[in-house]
Amino acid sequence: MPRLAFSPAEWRRLAGLYGFIGFLHVLGWGLYLHYAVQSPQLVGLGFAAYMFGLRHAFDADHIAAVDDTVRFMLQKGKQPLAVGFSFPWAMPPWCWPWRSASPWPPAPSEANYRC
Repeated sequence: MPRLAFSPAEWRRLAGLYGFIGFLHVLGWGLYLHYAVQSPQLVGLGFAAYMFGLRHAFDADHIAAVDDTVRFMLQKGKQPLAVGFSFPWAMPPWCWPWRSASPWPPAPSEANYRC
């Protein structure tokens, strides 16, 4: 019968993971509020970007990738405790080269425009 409870070491690891996620959110929202004072016209844009990021995190392809990895690790007898946490850290190195190789360049930044 599979074990349904976490060991004390796993609880510490989970606490560290959630603590780090909380720290990143506090840091992100702190920087957002700090720069919102200097650029109030970007407040809505920052909030929308955060919401779209949360929505993107729960896309079906991401959930399926984490689910597949968890199932694979369980079949191999490994503990998949931090698979969902490590997935976003592994995704950018795969996406950035594909984006930079794209024939469509990104939109020009506002720095190129003068008021």
